[in-house]
Amino acid sequence: MIRFAATAVTVAVTLSLTGCGAAVDRAGNEPDPHVVTITAVTNLNPFEMEPFVDAVLRLSHGTLKLRLKNQWHVNDVGGEADEIRYVRTRHVTLAFVPARAWSGIGVHSFDALLAPMTVDSYALERQVLAGDLPSKMLASVSPLGLTGLGILPGPMRKPVGISRTLLGPDDYRGATIGISKSVVAARFFSALGARSEPSPFFGSPINGFDGIEQQVDSISGNRYDRVAHVITGNVSLWPRPITVVANTKMFARLPSAQQDVLRRAARMSLDESLLHQETDEHNSTGILCRRGAIRFATASDAQVSALREAAKPVLAWLSQDRATTDYLARIEQMRADVAISADAEEVPSCDGIAPDLPAHAAAAGKPGPLDGTWTMSETAADVQAAGAPKGDLSDAPENSGDWVFVVDRERFAFTQRNGPACTWAYGTWVVSGDQVEWRVIDGGGIAPTNATNKPGELFDYHWSLYRDTLQLSKVDGAVSPENFFGNPWRRVSAKPEPDRFFSRCGLPSVGVPH
Repeated sequence: MIRFAATAVTVAVTLSLTGCGAAVDRAGNEPDPHVVTITAVTNLNPFEMEPFVDAVLRLSHGTLKLRLKNQWHVNDVGGEADEIRYVRTRHVTLAFVPARAWSGIGVHSFDALLAPMTVDSYALERQVLAGDLPSKMLASVSPLGLTGLGILPGPMRKPVGISRTLLGPDDYRGATIGISKSVVAARFFSALGARSEPSPFFGSPINGFDGIEQQVDSISGNRYDRVAHVITGNVSLWPRPITVVANTKMFARLPSAQQDVLRRAARMSLDESLLHQETDEHNSTGILCRRGAIRFATASDAQVSALREAAKPVLAWLSQDRATTDYLARIEQMRADVAISADAEEVPSCDGIAPDLPAHAAAAGKPGPLDGTWTMSETAADVQAAGAPKGDLSDAPENSGDWVFVVDRERFAFTQRNGPACTWAYGTWVVSGDQVEWRVIDGGGIAPTNATNKPGELFDYHWSLYRDTLQLSKVDGAVSPENFFGNPWRRVSAKPEPDRFFSRCGLPSVGVPH
């Protein structure tokens, strides 16, 4: 799915309105007294919650909205446990908590979802979350003064090699593996003879590890391919599902109809959430392959079998909990039901994706119909009117404002400014009929929420030119971020005029078409 300028690593956005009480919105209007707005917290990126948030809005016919405090305590390895404390102490009504956090505070009902080499496909994850297991697992949070509302699917975590390639058990022996804090993950890597060390990730350094467990999207968005060198594409260690819980006393204050909406939203948004995860993995794979700094390796059948064998002592340990024993058995029964769908899933790979040319090799090109210097100004509301979800990264200062684009002989560069933000990117630009393809070679600048373009990103647009007014639009099935066409572009010169770029952004000279 489209993440505008990039899949952001650190963002601070509001998905809707304010607090639980009445307040004045950004336009100075009084809020609708019939609309209830609930505050929720998560330490994750907001895009993963979008399908749930949209389902709440849709099911409630606009009478119930969520305000999300995202990336909360994101640089703290204990931030996920803090989320649980935060919602328990009634600071917020809802929390979106990664399932791995519960075992660390003594709640083991979600451990089966994280069991190593168990839920190892999106098809199986869907089957598990579409049944009755989530409601059974969520009942365990009641003694904490919480009400479980649902479980959202998460991305598949892959072995990522830094000092070594992580294929079979032998490759882990003696290694230090960076993990998101998880009792189950730590136990598995210990069984493999490795030492695990918690990391907050989200851009935190990974240089001190021999490997990490992360999803493909994280490697791309955090630029971890500058350190890591190989991802084992056909091994899914476990998913990273998200539990949705509410403070029971605050939840009880809601009308029964709105309580029902919140209980139904996770199930109603399941398919869309999974589509988000699979599409992000696919797009991030392409980005990484085009950068050319990392490769995808394939573990042999024998190596995968050996990893499953190494997981058995961990499964036996998890099975000391009677409920977990039942959950694991149920999951194994489901595996046969989805075997065909699971086998058909795309395995991350660079097959058929060539690395992009380096900046110096992309200099030559031929003149095109869109060559020249262009400007465009837009607000976040303009970006949302173009089709971006309200409150997604369209609210980030990097994704609207004033733009200067220079296009010249199949190269492009731009600078963007909006309040504290001043960003840049450059790359190649190829027109074919009524479509134009951008390939980002590099991006950066002053980015308060880190929503800059990343090397390897590929965007496609339809274009329509009338005199010196250019209108871009989405290409079905492609990545076409709306922030680049919140308003039409205006050609201010038929020649490249790099002097018009915003100097504060720091666009390097290598990226400036002349």
